[in-house]
Amino acid sequence: LKHGSKQGVRYFWNPYFEEVSPFAPWHFDGQLMQPYPGFSDAFPERDFAKIPGTASWLWRTSGTLEVPQEGLWNYYFNNERLARIIRYNNIHVAHVYPAWAQETKGYWRFDEDGKIVAETGFNQALARIDSLHKSGQLLPTTVQQLLSYHEQSLELDYQINSDNSITISHHGNQPIEGLSFITLAVEVEISSKTFESRQTDKGLIFWFNIAPGESVNIKAKRP
Repeated sequence: LKHGSKQGVRYFWNPYFEEVSPFAPWHFDGQLMQPYPGFSDAFPERDFAKIPGTASWLWRTSGTLEVPQEGLWNYYFNNERLARIIRYNNIHVAHVYPAWAQETKGYWRFDEDGKIVAETGFNQALARIDSLHKSGQLLPTTVQQLLSYHEQSLELDYQINSDNSITISHHGNQPIEGLSFITLAVEVEISSKTFESRQTDKGLIFWFNIAPGESVNIKAKRP
């Protein structure tokens, strides 16, 4: 950790869950999510956690994504499995090695001219993810972006007002893009703020950007 900190690295991979596989008995139907949330409430284990006494964080994975047969891309990343990630509001951190020196990992192959090209199934899986991203349902991101967002959210506070509105205040020094909330309200009003929203079977998800020092007032319209 000391060496990493000197190099500016603050987000460290925790290999325990991948090596020990404590969630293996709660896997289901080749789902990307481990443990599968459809069985019960989430297990009491964080996807990422701050290391006490430092400014560094640990993040975990549940396995390495290897696709030994090209056609399996359309199995693991079919529309239904991607829809389940959305349905459960899940975060899936994929541990991948696209540039692995072996051709058998499923990401690339040699074409007839001896050039390295991406596998067709891999491109098709990325296209499905991109389509869900463009429709506002799924957000492809990186570990750095995910943990940075979580850190920034710790610099927010809220106040419940007498009119049942909520004021969110940002005390950090960096803007937060795509600050997200979910509510059982059918609509929300945010004064002087542009926002986006999407209705789901679990509630209304809405998100907006917030600047350092800014306060935003949110009022919900109940069904």
